[in-house]
Amino acid sequence: DAGGPPLNLWTGKEHAESDRFIADYIKSRLHFRINEHEMDLEYVGKADALDATACFFQIRAVPRVEKVEVENSILIDLYDTQANVVRFEVKDEKKFVNLNKKTTKGTLKFVP
Repeated sequence: DAGGPPLNLWTGKEHAESDRFIADYIKSRLHFRINEHEMDLEYVGKADALDATACFFQIRAVPRVEKVEVENSILIDLYDTQANVVRFEVKDEKKFVNLNKKTTKGTLKFVP
C-alpha cells in the first residue's frame, strides 16, 4: 500500500524486504479465477523493465485451463495513466490482457 516504506528498487539502497512488500501488495490487488475457481498466486520475483518493474507470479497444479478471469487494480489508485499487462502461458499458448483504471477485469479462453 502507498503507506509502506520506500523500497528504492534498482538502487544500492533497496529495502531488504522489498520482495515481501511487493508480493503482499500485488496479492491484495491481483486476483485470478481459472475455470470458475479462485487461485492463489506464488511470487517468483521481479525484473527491471526499462521504465517499469515486471513482477512474476505463477499458479501451480492446474490440470486444465479453459477460461482465465483476472482482476487487477495494481497502482491504479495512485496513477491515472497506470497500465498493467498481464501475460499468461498455458502449455504452448501465450496470451495477454491490458488492464487500466477504466478496465480492471479481463477474461481469456484457452484450448483445453
